[in-house]
Amino acid sequence: MNPNLRRLAPLLLFLFASGPIFGQAPLPYNPPPTHKKVEVKSFYLEMRDGVQIAVDLLLPKNRQPGEKFPTILHQTRYWRSLDLRWPFQGFIDAGAPSLWVIASTEKLVEQGYAVVSVDARGSGASSGKREMEASKAEIEDAREIMDWIVGQPWADGNIGTIGVSYNGWVALMAAKLQHPALKCVVPISTPFDGFREMVLPGGVYNRFLIDDWTEICDEMDHDILPTTLKAKWLYIKGIDLVEKGKRKQQLEDLYAQRQDNQYADVFMQRLKFRDDTLPELGALRIDSIFPAGYLDAINAANVPIYAIGGWYDLSCGFGSTRMFLNSTHPESKLLLGAWHHGTRLRVSPFNEVTPIPFDRYGEILKFLDRHLKGKDNGIDREPRAHYYHMGAEAWKGTQQWPLPQQRKQIWYLGEDFSLQPLPPSDAGSADSCLLENDTYVGRDGRWELGGRNTSQYDTFLVREPELLQYTTPPAPSALDISGFPQATLYMKVPNAQINVFVYLEDIAPDGTRRVVSQGQVKAGFRKLHQGAAPYADAVPYRRLYREDFLPVDPDAATELPILFHPTSWRLEKGHAVRMVICGSDLPHFEVPGAPNYESLIFRNQNAASRLELPVVIAPVSSREK
Repeated sequence: MNPNLRRLAPLLLFLFASGPIFGQAPLPYNPPPTHKKVEVKSFYLEMRDGVQIAVDLLLPKNRQPGEKFPTILHQTRYWRSLDLRWPFQGFIDAGAPSLWVIASTEKLVEQGYAVVSVDARGSGASSGKREMEASKAEIEDAREIMDWIVGQPWADGNIGTIGVSYNGWVALMAAKLQHPALKCVVPISTPFDGFREMVLPGGVYNRFLIDDWTEICDEMDHDILPTTLKAKWLYIKGIDLVEKGKRKQQLEDLYAQRQDNQYADVFMQRLKFRDDTLPELGALRIDSIFPAGYLDAINAANVPIYAIGGWYDLSCGFGSTRMFLNSTHPESKLLLGAWHHGTRLRVSPFNEVTPIPFDRYGEILKFLDRHLKGKDNGIDREPRAHYYHMGAEAWKGTQQWPLPQQRKQIWYLGEDFSLQPLPPSDAGSADSCLLENDTYVGRDGRWELGGRNTSQYDTFLVREPELLQYTTPPAPSALDISGFPQATLYMKVPNAQINVFVYLEDIAPDGTRRVVSQGQVKAGFRKLHQGAAPYADAVPYRRLYREDFLPVDPDAATELPILFHPTSWRLEKGHAVRMVICGSDLPHFEVPGAPNYESLIFRNQNAASRLELPVVIAPVSSREK
C-alpha cells in the first residue's frame, strides 16, 4: 500500500467503513394474568447451622386444589418486605421491595408464579451474622431453600433466581450449586468480576462506592432506612419481622447477633491485590465471592442467563457483557439500556431524565415464561442481545456483542490539543499539563448507588473547560460508536500511585457537550496481562496481582492504557469527539498522597498517545425516532 494511503487509513475508515446495525427493539410481551389476588405467608426456615432465614411466600390466592407453580427465588440483603404504617397496608405491593424497580412481585404471582423472597442471613429479619458478602454459607442457604421449595405441594419443580445489584450477584452465584430445579437466572445491574469492575476499576480504589454501600447495608441491618429514603419513614416502620409483637425486643436480639457483621469498607481495604488472602477467606482469594470465580461451575449448571445492565450503571455494562460472553448456554441473553444503577431512570443525555419507558417487566416475564413454563413465546427467535443506541434513541438487536462489524478507528493526539487521524511524524512533541488531585466532578455521574443521580455529569461539565482536552475535527458524516473505547497515553508521572482519569464527550456544533463514557488507571496498575485470561472479555485483562504493580521512571514516558466503559452512541454529522484528561475524580476515587503535579503528555513517533474508537458508519445521518 502507498505509505500516504496507509497514513490516511483512519480518516478513510471515518468516511467509508460500513456494516449493518439493524434497528430492532425486543418484541413486546403482555399476556393476560391467569390468577387474581395474592396470598402472603411469612415464616422461618431453619438452616443446617441453626440460622433462621426469614421467608415470604407469595402464591395466587385463587389457586385450584393441587395446582402447581414454577417458583421465583429472590435472596436479598435489603429487606424481603416492609412493615408499613397504618393506613398504608394494602396500598403497596407485598414482598421484595428491591425488585420493585423491575417487576411487581404481585404481578408475577398473578401470572401464575410462586415467589419466595428471603432475607439473607445476618440481615433483614433473619438471624445469624455476616462473615462477608456472598459468603459460602449464604450461597449454601440457596441450596437448602431450593430443596425446601421442590418439596412443597404447590411447586412444579422449576425455579428461577432473580435479583438487582447485590441480589443479582447472589442469584447468579446460586447457579454454581448446580441444583437440578434451577432453570434460569436474571441478574440485573450486577457485577461479574467485582474486584476489577467495582473495587479497583483501572486499579484505582473506589472508596466512595464501597463506603456508601457499607453505610446502606449497616443501616438496613439495624432497621434504619438509608439516608436517601428518610422521607419514607412516613409510611415505613422498617424491617417486616416474621413474628408480630415485641418488635423492640426482637430487633435487639437480632442486633446482638450482628455485632460482628463484616462490611465491605473494612474487608475491601485489606485486599490491595487480587492474589491477597485474608483469614476470612482461608486459602481463597477475593475471586471466591464473585461470579467470575465460579465460571466453570456456573456453566456446568447449564442454565440460561439474562444479563441486564445500563450504559451509566456503575460498571455493570462490563459485568453484564462478561456474563453474556462467558455463558455457554445458547439461550442466554443480554440487555443494555440507557439506564443507571437499578435501571429505574432513563438517562440518555439526549432525552429528559424520566422513569424508563421500556417494559423491563414484560421482557423479564417473557424470559421466565420460556424457561420456567416452556412457553413458545418467540424469545428464542429474537436477537440474543439488545442494546439502546444513544443519540439515535433507538433499540438495536444483534446476535453478538461486541458487534462483529465494528472496526477500530484511531485518533492521535496532535498539535493545538487536537485529535488527528494521522500518527505523529516527529520525535519529540509533548504538551505540558497540570494534573490536580482535588478535582471534584460531583455525585451526578455513573458511580452512585440506589438510583440517586441522573448520570448526566452536570458537575463535571462545569469543570471541563479547566481540564486538559483534545478534540477531533467535526465528523463529515454520521458515525456509530458501539463497543469498548480504549486510549493509550504516554505521560511523565512522578510515582506509581498517580491516577489518570479520562472522559469521552460528544461536542455538538452549538457547543453542547455530552459525556459518552469514562475510564481511569493507576500508574502502578498499568500492566495488561499478556497470558491467558480466566474468562472471555471484550477488552484486555488487567489482572491486579501484587507482582503486576510496577514502579515508574519519573524522567521517562510511562505507557498508561485506559479502558473505557462500553457504550453505543450516534455521533451526528458535524459533531466532534473530545477526550478530557484529569488527575482525580472526587468524591468517588481515592487520591494518592502526592501533591498536584506538572506532567508531560507525549505525542510523537516513539510515544504516540492515542484514542481508539469502535465504530460503524451509520446508515442514516438523522436522529431516529
